[in-house]
Amino acid sequence: MLQLAPDLETSPAMKILLNIGGGLDMPTGTYIKGLHGEMLLLGGLGFITGMVGIGNNFKTTLLHCMTNQGMARVFESCALPEKKTQRKLKRLESTNSAYDTEVNIQLPRLKTLAAAIRTFAALGYNLIDQKYWRVTDKTIYWGNEWFEKFKDFMKYKRKNEDAYKLLTPFPDHDGKSPMPVLLPTFGCVDSLTDFQSEKEEEMMDANELGESGGNTLFMKGGLIKTRLLTELPALTGGAYHFIGLTAQLNKELAMGGPPGGAAQPTKKLQYLKNGDRIVGATNKFTYATSVCFNAYNAAPLVDKDRMAEYPHPSGSKGIGDTDLNTVKLTVLRNKNGPTGVTLTMVVTQREGLQFELTEFHNIRENGRFGIIGKGAYYTLALYPECSVMRTTIRAKIEEDAKLRRAINITSEMQQMTEFMPDIWAEYGCTPEELHADLIKLGYDWDLLLKTRGYWLFNNETNPVPFLSTYDFLRMRKGEYFPYWMTEDKKGIKPEFVFEYDTQ
Repeated sequence: MLQLAPDLETSPAMKILLNIGGGLDMPTGTYIKGLHGEMLLLGGLGFITGMVGIGNNFKTTLLHCMTNQGMARVFESCALPEKKTQRKLKRLESTNSAYDTEVNIQLPRLKTLAAAIRTFAALGYNLIDQKYWRVTDKTIYWGNEWFEKFKDFMKYKRKNEDAYKLLTPFPDHDGKSPMPVLLPTFGCVDSLTDFQSEKEEEMMDANELGESGGNTLFMKGGLIKTRLLTELPALTGGAYHFIGLTAQLNKELAMGGPPGGAAQPTKKLQYLKNGDRIVGATNKFTYATSVCFNAYNAAPLVDKDRMAEYPHPSGSKGIGDTDLNTVKLTVLRNKNGPTGVTLTMVVTQREGLQFELTEFHNIRENGRFGIIGKGAYYTLALYPECSVMRTTIRAKIEEDAKLRRAINITSEMQQMTEFMPDIWAEYGCTPEELHADLIKLGYDWDLLLKTRGYWLFNNETNPVPFLSTYDFLRMRKGEYFPYWMTEDKKGIKPEFVFEYDTQ
């Protein structure tokens, strides 16, 4: 038989992205049909996430919150049952690690950010310990030493892949079996701008400021970072390690040019402002990242009385309170979706990224999409039993899971109008129509709001059944019926009823 192709082992059927919410999944997402006909959003957190910006724009906070939320998705996943009759399943666990090149990470701060992730708060986990979240800095390891330990861990995971193996709901190459992956782990380098090797330190020690022997210092640093960024995609993708990288932005000095005026600096990226440049991360930074964001225009989110637009659930108030902020994220590079997209994120200085509040702010600011309430009251068409005000929304989000679910579906529908026009052209409808039509078809709406829209590992064996926003729209057209639902549309089939083992 003629050989028609090289004798090569094939790569995985797809590179996974973890759904993390907060409006971050749709702009990086593509829907893939699962093994039961369900539609799974392959979008969210990729293997390497870059975050650039000037100071005080929440770069590090956003990355910590994004990787924490990805880690929480692992904790929400269940181990596979050992026998068919097993109904109580153990949670999976993962780890996070941070390499602090700026030597300013404070453990109490990280603990506060971790506690703000609802999954961890409910479990009472203290992530800031040696088991779950390890933090080190360049007073302990120079960059080259940290990178060698990092590579050792990547190699260990691949060498012991059978012990780390999990199943995703995505189809493998044969289209019939679930695609296996390794247990995801997480990390962050803050920042690549200040990443230094031992060789650079030796050069600085050997040469005083201004001495010619130090002239190649920054060239040496650039070569080291280029090598790191060249190796990272294969290391992280092969070991299923999700890492965030921050880098600083500053203004590029204009030099030369025509008489009477300096030449404008060459624009390095289409959606980076003229004159802005990424500092100390080399041109490889945006090429290596799965998605790269520019964080900018952070500003307090306050009302006309200079108090928080969405007050804290504790009820505390203060004029001039700057804890609640918005920050713009522009997608500079995106290997899984469009570039140039700008998202508005809601962040607090104390607790970090507010995922559901960001989604609510999105639908409120986009013509009150899916909101049927008037004036100061906000009633979602997908949850008409609940009315909230902007002053109570944060407290209601924390206490009402069905409100969180309705906000998520509504926000994803709104984003679908922007980022998935082909799907919307065929399946789009108003949230009011979706709610009314599914009830007419006999579905129990209360049950539908007790689902989750993000996929997990071992997706079928979870206490909360899966139903994506796309699936809701397909159900309305009679093109999909949830595999886990009873024929009367009122309950969950016994074989898909599970609970978490509390041991």
